[in-house]
Amino acid sequence: MSDFKILKCPACGSSNVETDSESLLSCSHCGSQLIKKQPHLDHMKIDSSKIKNLLYVVILLILAIGGAFFWLSLSEQPMTNDSGVNPAIKPVQQSSSNQLVKSPVSSLPKLKKSKNEVTNESIDNNAILKPKITLISKIEGKTVIGGQYWIVTIRNDSAQTVVRPRVIMSMFDKDGRRIGEQVGWSKQDTLPKNSETTVLVLVSKPPESPYTQKMEALATFSKTFDSKLENIVVDDFVINKENSNNKYTIIGDVSNPNEYRVDFIWIQAIAKDKNGIAIGLADAYATHSSLAANETSGFKVTASTFIAQPPASWTLVAKGRKHRGTN
Repeated sequence: MSDFKILKCPACGSSNVETDSESLLSCSHCGSQLIKKQPHLDHMKIDSSKIKNLLYVVILLILAIGGAFFWLSLSEQPMTNDSGVNPAIKPVQQSSSNQLVKSPVSSLPKLKKSKNEVTNESIDNNAILKPKITLISKIEGKTVIGGQYWIVTIRNDSAQTVVRPRVIMSMFDKDGRRIGEQVGWSKQDTLPKNSETTVLVLVSKPPESPYTQKMEALATFSKTFDSKLENIVVDDFVINKENSNNKYTIIGDVSNPNEYRVDFIWIQAIAKDKNGIAIGLADAYATHSSLAANETSGFKVTASTFIAQPPASWTLVAKGRKHRGTN
């Protein structure tokens, strides 16, 4: 009988308790409804106590592992003597003058230089930034309307081809203040080494007060150029002079000696004195702007304004640009 319990109503004490459902009871005497106690709730209490014990064990393990790591870190620190210095490390002696202790050269690693390495000693900054352009000659003249011009011959004395050769004329007053500046560009925008070109510098309204002038020839180095100038041959030309004024007309033929088409062909006529110094300059385009290989064209150049004195001879130069899309 010990395995059985008598159910009594906690409200009236009656034992007339009936089961309505699995979890609900009712008292026949007073009508009270009772909730039947579930046995699995006791198991839940037991399980929760087991979980608490497991958490305590995990915390203790974490503390033990952390202490072990801390002990190992202390044991790996270098041993020091009473002065706090590790006896295995020898201190570097320092002189009284606080000079830096230099390592011997033999102990430094040697770096092997590549064959293509450029040292500072091998770079000529002046040559890179400023090509050597030499003034060969200059002749000064005046226009009929009061302008002033210079016919200047320059030469590329650099070790390689330059681009955009030009001449700068600067004018200064008596106090050395710059009062005028004019640039004359060469018709040849590329100039090979040891080659010459003639440049016209024109000042349409020169200063009225006395001034000094300074002339400088410049150019720029360039590794590549999109469309370099191609040589065109001047086959023949004649010179006609008008007796009434200092006017010359040069008429002739040019041909394309290249194996490809050349466009934008121009001719430059340079007037020279008996010593070969340039004293005049004029230019014009060929009659046909584009020439195929071995094709010819006529041209006409009129020179009058920029002729400083009657010329003894004429030199003609013809150039053009390689046709785009031609290999």
